[in-house]
Amino acid sequence: MQEKNKIPYQKMPGNDCNYLVLNYGAAVKIINESSIPNIQVILRRIDINNQYFIKNYRDIIVYIPIPELDEVRIGSVWRKREKVLEKWKFFDDSEYMEDVDFNFDFNINPPQIVKFNEKIDSLNDSLSNIYKINFQNTDQYKIPYFNKTNYTKLISDDNITVLIPCIELFVSAYTPEQKQIKQRLLQFNIDDAINEFINLENSKIENQEYYIGLNKKMEDSNIKFLAYAKFNKTSRNRISKLSSSLELDEGYFIDKCQARYPMVLPYHPTHLFITSDGLWFNEKTFLVQRIYIISIPSDITVSGVIEKEIFKVEKKIYKPKEKEPKPKIVENEEENQNNENGQNSSDEINIIGINSNKQPKKRISLFRIKTQVNIIDENKPKIEILEKEEEKIEFIEDEKTENNKQIDIQNDEEISKKNIENIENVDGSDAKKLTSGDDSRQIKYLLSHCDVETNALFNQITEILNTFKIEKFIVDYKFLDKNFAEVTELKETTFYETLFINKFEKKELKDNWYLLRQRENGELKELGYRGYLLIEIKLADDKYCYLLEIGKKESESIYLGVIFKNINFNKLANKNLAQILRKIVINHGNYSKKDKKEKKFNAVDLGVRYKTYSHKFDEKLNKFINLDNTIKKKMKLLNILKI
Repeated sequence: MQEKNKIPYQKMPGNDCNYLVLNYGAAVKIINESSIPNIQVILRRIDINNQYFIKNYRDIIVYIPIPELDEVRIGSVWRKREKVLEKWKFFDDSEYMEDVDFNFDFNINPPQIVKFNEKIDSLNDSLSNIYKINFQNTDQYKIPYFNKTNYTKLISDDNITVLIPCIELFVSAYTPEQKQIKQRLLQFNIDDAINEFINLENSKIENQEYYIGLNKKMEDSNIKFLAYAKFNKTSRNRISKLSSSLELDEGYFIDKCQARYPMVLPYHPTHLFITSDGLWFNEKTFLVQRIYIISIPSDITVSGVIEKEIFKVEKKIYKPKEKEPKPKIVENEEENQNNENGQNSSDEINIIGINSNKQPKKRISLFRIKTQVNIIDENKPKIEILEKEEEKIEFIEDEKTENNKQIDIQNDEEISKKNIENIENVDGSDAKKLTSGDDSRQIKYLLSHCDVETNALFNQITEILNTFKIEKFIVDYKFLDKNFAEVTELKETTFYETLFINKFEKKELKDNWYLLRQRENGELKELGYRGYLLIEIKLADDKYCYLLEIGKKESESIYLGVIFKNINFNKLANKNLAQILRKIVINHGNYSKKDKKEKKFNAVDLGVRYKTYSHKFDEKLNKFINLDNTIKKKMKLLNILKI
């Protein structure tokens, strides 16, 4: 009967008792630590063998991050931080039932929000008097706060009043297959939340259909959600209830944390179908504990539009110069730069060595259990691919080539029509070689490469800057693309694209650090080009600084982040930004360089004032620890440096 989840949830009790997840409470935000609230989860001690509540033990409260509620669901049973039972079916005064289907027509009965202690007509009573919470004496003061918890009230086609905890509806109905969109909805208003995932240039309404531009491929249910959230007035109004309720500060604090009461309505404009488990309070009232099947709106046809960049690469072979030993990646401390010209301090620099060859551990998030909610979609979205091809040059090292002689291997035009057709039919994500009968004549399609941890870092940096805007620590920020143009969306940019667009030649760049390779089965496999994230940050008084993060492959330790500015906090010209990137490439992402004569490390001269910072990843929390405070501290230090 028991099911065991192998991934421990650290916020759950670690003792040998069995705990039932009885209900959800308020959302709480830990001040200055997280912009994503945790949820109160009410736990009740049970006797799992004799199938009853242990009444002489009071209910307890734990705080669980919302992304983990896909697994920590009402009705599940936990022991020693692991789930041991999916469904608890034994409730004293109410009838538990599985697989109950409901259809809702919102044209007839629009959805509503009710409080836990609000009178329900079909019950002639409130949930708080029927589905009682048995708090400990020390927690009795929390009852008034818990009574403010919101429920979604729906009237089914057969006139049943269906009550759903708002948090359960949020977990089940709002992008059940995409936690990242959920997190943004908890942080920002509807447009700021969804625009991170949307290519606005490719989004439109045409012939009564929704065309939603996507920054990357995603599940059908998420494409539908983004389309309705962008274009459907009814959906937008309902989804906006969530951010409005989270912004509403009524001055309530629970355990010294800000308390909020999320309001969640179905984003479905007209119809909704669910299959759920829960409790019958009477023949006309059903309390949903878990939704297992949910329909997706089918009122309007949706098409997802995805841009696909394909790099058509012309290869040239050259013999590399003898390389100097690569210095270790090090972090320069507060006083390692004294002027804009890169002159080093006479004081000794405290260098912290980082083993860049250390293999990172696998993250718990890679094994996270997927959502338990199944989707019904009668009108699945169409997918349109917009291919964009760009021509690039790639230099290949070959020790057998004559010294300093570059061999052009793609300048003649002896490529058969057949081979050209084959090349055009290759999927751009497949980085395999194509030959035309001559091994020296090759065309290769390569995309940028960022590992999972790098993507997580880039997204967390974006979250942090959004929080800084809300806190008014910064005025605004913009991503800079390969042309150093300001863009509002996070897009992958590579050193390869940027430097050659800005007319730097391969001979100026000593090797292919910007091209990532990995040895597999004795062969060197090319993964793609090293990505980076460059952000222009606007400060008060029309000042500017810049933040740079470097992408990596799985076998590398993460590179230091850097924040830099010029002497007057002015905007930097494109040529200056290109020179900074060039120096970073030449030094392989290191900001310190070994002085052979003095046998010590000196800070690399970037031509600007800069501060670096390191990253510490916590596998349990699935995030980089204290990164927001670290960045804020470095920005403040950069601001007060004496020029």
